[in-house]
Amino acid sequence: MSLLLKFYFFSTYFPLFSPFLDLPLSSFKLFLTFSKTTTMKKFLLLGLFVAFSASIFAQIAIQDFGAGNTWSYTPNPAAFNTGSDIWDIVSEEWYVQDLANSNGGTAVGDWGSLTFPNVDVSAYQSITLSFDYDVNGFDNGDDVKYEVFIDDASQGEVLLVDGNSNLSVNGTETINIPNGTGTVRIILSVKQNGGSDDAQFDNFQIQGSPLPITLASFNGDLDNNQVSLTWTTATETNNDYFNLERSKDGQRFEVIGKIAGAGNSTTTQKYEFIDHTPMRGTNYYRLSQTDYDGKSASFDVVSVDFKGAGTTTIRPTQVKDLMTLSLEPMESVGRVTIYNLVGQKVYSEVIEPGSTNLEIDASTFAQGQYVARVANGNFVETVRFIKL
Repeated sequence: MSLLLKFYFFSTYFPLFSPFLDLPLSSFKLFLTFSKTTTMKKFLLLGLFVAFSASIFAQIAIQDFGAGNTWSYTPNPAAFNTGSDIWDIVSEEWYVQDLANSNGGTAVGDWGSLTFPNVDVSAYQSITLSFDYDVNGFDNGDDVKYEVFIDDASQGEVLLVDGNSNLSVNGTETINIPNGTGTVRIILSVKQNGGSDDAQFDNFQIQGSPLPITLASFNGDLDNNQVSLTWTTATETNNDYFNLERSKDGQRFEVIGKIAGAGNSTTTQKYEFIDHTPMRGTNYYRLSQTDYDGKSASFDVVSVDFKGAGTTTIRPTQVKDLMTLSLEPMESVGRVTIYNLVGQKVYSEVIEPGSTNLEIDASTFAQGQYVARVANGNFVETVRFIKL
């Protein structure tokens, strides 16, 4: 039985493997290297491995200095090639030899650079940026460095090659890019002098795994002392559920709600969650998503300011001696300050975290109207009472 016939047989009678037939023919090119005596078991395992790999990783951008590149670049200085002085593409690689020269090159000790523009990676996770390098005979003063920018913020310069004593080294440099990144770019810089040493660079590329959902929007709005959180997705793949997370400081989040996803969808899906008990002050909300296989991804954070629903009360409101201040528990130390109508402070006391009631002796207050001011961080609330 031929290899193609074997594959047809198993994909027809074992539906588990049928979805892989939708992949491009190139995904199965490794099958052609198998001999006709290869066992059916190995054949199917390889097919599953290649198809699975093809479904996970995607090439987002590449520059290999050949045909069909999707990532442009700008050389500085401009490219030149005099035969012995080279800063240009040679044999589909970026070739450097005697960069410091008077034929369009740099001054001795100056850097030449390849600047690659921003690439949008917001629809991907597990992102890597990589490139190949091959340095031959680098002496003192011949160096290679690069600088990566994530969302236009520099991650600092990295000295990749520190030339000395005719150093020769080659390899692939791989930089991991954090999930949730919007854009990424890189600047490669080379400092080189002399015709007896050289360097080649190739395969600048960004790869990643497509996010299981394409998040079109995520918004939070205050609505009648509640926070309405709404979001839409453009596409979903194997999306099991969403978690809504809330934080007081934007760093430590806790789950406050779970919403079922649409599974697989190529049409716009709309979602809403209501936080009925927002915290006073700034509330930070984060949306996360979980696949059917348990893998999760988090998205951007939105913030909503909530001043409170006016829960501080005084009993009785017409006081002879003792009165009770009732309030919502505070997460940190607060303070109550009482003023008369001319603005004079007549009383002040600390409110300990977690306190819900505070008894105040007003027997020494003069008759008249007063204002009690309760403050905790950015939260301030006032209530009035009368001293009889």
